[in-house]
Amino acid sequence: MLIIPVSRLRNLDLNLLLTLDALYQTGQVSAAAERLGVSQPAVSQGLRALREHFDDPLFVRTGRFLSLTPRAQALRTPLQRIVRELHEHLLTSPRFEPATAERIFTLCLSDLAEFVYLGDFLAALRAQAPHCRLRSLRVPVHEIPSMLEAGRADLAFGGMLPEMPAALRQRRMMDYGYVCIMASDHPAAGKPLNKAGYSALSHVIVSRSGDFEDFIEKELRRLRLRRHAVASLSDTTMAAKLVANSDLIATVPSGAAERLAAIFPLAIANLPVSVPRVVSRMYWHERFHRDPANQWLRELAQAYFSVEA
Repeated sequence: MLIIPVSRLRNLDLNLLLTLDALYQTGQVSAAAERLGVSQPAVSQGLRALREHFDDPLFVRTGRFLSLTPRAQALRTPLQRIVRELHEHLLTSPRFEPATAERIFTLCLSDLAEFVYLGDFLAALRAQAPHCRLRSLRVPVHEIPSMLEAGRADLAFGGMLPEMPAALRQRRMMDYGYVCIMASDHPAAGKPLNKAGYSALSHVIVSRSGDFEDFIEKELRRLRLRRHAVASLSDTTMAAKLVANSDLIATVPSGAAERLAAIFPLAIANLPVSVPRVVSRMYWHERFHRDPANQWLRELAQAYFSVEA
């Protein structure tokens, strides 16, 4: 491995490289000064420093223009490559071109978000970024911050994360209420539910963690009500399928209930109690806040994951 003394590099700063490139491009001190937006004495001083550094005249005046010495000729191609890469990677703001980009975007979604929103979102992604692919993951809530930080996920969606790290950014997407679903031939179908009837019916709980203590249960306990829960499922669609073929009922977001009723023979009923609407948010890590690809993905998600449910 070639080891270059630090002292040699310290004397060759970026301005000298740009001066040398401008002299290559123009062949004149005055034209190089105009190209760089500096004075002619500044270019002349830079040329003296370059000659001293390389121990070579580099340019010799021939009429109105400067001719390159063999040393300058040998330096020209590597220098132009360096300057081009400086412009591409350091001096130019990064851009994301969805029409030509090739990458995989990863979202942390619940089954409900996949069911209700993912189809339209994927269609838009394919139309705008035809060479990109999408990966949807169902991740335990406590793992989401570390996945976003590590870049293993680009965005996550859901309610407020517990113990949300300060490095996570968020955007409010929508809020939604809850309704009951039951088989279309359920004895309670088409009738208003009261508190006693709701509590007495057999419920299937829909919980991302498979826990019986979901958001609705906590709100009911505050109102001194309890559901007769006989099962807990983590998948809303499977819960709807189970409900449609049994005497069970489930409490689900209203927007999901309407789509599920278009697939399964379900009836929809209002809750007999008032529970707070749930706010859904989009999360991403501070590391990727200014990343053009992440910015583009967030705007696309805003259009397709923020419909009221």
